[in-house]
Amino acid sequence: GAVTAVALASRFWGLGCPKIFHEVATHLSHTGEIDINHAVEIAPRIWWVGHVQENDPFQCHVYLIEQGRESVLIDPGSKLTFNNTLPKIEEVTPFSSIKYFICQHQGPDIAGALPLIDMMVSRTDALVVTHWRT
Repeated sequence: GAVTAVALASRFWGLGCPKIFHEVATHLSHTGEIDINHAVEIAPRIWWVGHVQENDPFQCHVYLIEQGRESVLIDPGSKLTFNNTLPKIEEVTPFSSIKYFICQHQGPDIAGALPLIDMMVSRTDALVVTHWRT
C-alpha cells in the first residue's frame, strides 16, 4: 500500500531517475517515440505526468505512483504547469485517489501548485510529505 509506494519513491529518487528521465524523454520526444503530451509509464504503475516548458532551465518532472486510493504525486510542479499536469494525472487515475503529495523542497517549480491542489483536495486523509524545513 502506501508504505510501499513511499518506499518506492525514495528508492526511485536515490537512483537519480528525474535527471535520467529528462534526458531520455527529451531524446525520445524529438524522435517521436513517446508523446510527452500524455502520461508516460516509466515503470509498472509509475508515471511521468509533468510538462516540459521550452527554454526553461527549471524543469520540474512530476511523477505519479498509482496505488489506487493511496496514490502518490511527487513534486507537483508550479502554478504555470499544473493545468498541463492535471489532465495527465486523470489519464491514469482520478485526482481524488491521490493521498500523498511529496515535495522534495519548497521551490516554486516543485511546490508552487500546492495552493491549487489544496483547493481541489476533498479527502481529509490527504498528506503533504516533505522535509521538516520545507
